[in-house]
Amino acid sequence: PIICGVPAPTLDDIQLNSAELQEFLSVTQLFNEKLHHFTHKKKMKFIDVYSATKNELLSSNKKYHIDQYHLTPDFLQIGINDNLI
Repeated sequence: PIICGVPAPTLDDIQLNSAELQEFLSVTQLFNEKLHHFTHKKKMKFIDVYSATKNELLSSNKKYHIDQYHLTPDFLQIGINDNLI
């Protein structure tokens, strides 16, 4: 199997105070870290979508999102060509 991480979240329409926002962003980062660790331990392939889609603030860099939730359909090909995944 090939396991795919989740992208960094977009912050469009998110209404959280700064503490809640930091926790929200940290959960996404932690989920991807744990998933990556698990797949490595089980010798499975992992597509690190999170690293390719995050900015320095841990939210979406908006390079690959086509809306608040979805990545461009050709993200995997772009990622492979640009050595992102």
